[in-house]
Amino acid sequence: MVTRLANKGALVRDFSQEDVEQICVVREMLHAKAAELIPLPVDPELLRRLTEIHEAHSREVQRNNLREVHRLNIEFHRALFAASGNKYLLKTIEEYSDMSLVFRSQLMSNPAMVRQARDQHGAMVKALRQGDRKKLVRLCTEHTRPSRDVYFALRGWSKNGSDNRLNPFLPKRAS
Repeated sequence: MVTRLANKGALVRDFSQEDVEQICVVREMLHAKAAELIPLPVDPELLRRLTEIHEAHSREVQRNNLREVHRLNIEFHRALFAASGNKYLLKTIEEYSDMSLVFRSQLMSNPAMVRQARDQHGAMVKALRQGDRKKLVRLCTEHTRPSRDVYFALRGWSKNGSDNRLNPFLPKRAS
């Protein structure tokens, strides 16, 4: 992560395993709280907007247009969590999203993980449509975990660092 220092330039910051773990715990709590606060039944306009973003995101995943996939991912989560009605919670979620970008971005190198994130977005929209808050909260928290797992694997911190599903840079294991 790059930290800009006034009148001094920039400093590259590396996260420790404990940093990543703590950031991920906070992200899960924030996402869960935002999902808990979204009024149900969901506003039809929100459902329309999330569906529209999800469909655009799905098209860009299919095209492997990672710049648009990233932009639409941010747009999806911003629209979803803004529905909590708490602008301070949304701002904090966005701060932690920015903070975690260094390890969240590792998912983009693994097409299976990009498709998994897309599918999770679809499941979130479905949970909203069905008014299933418990499922929505679970999906929102589970959605944060693959980025942590992939980053741990890349850094050699994960017990399953040899799992090529998590680490696309390792050679494939024989089945």
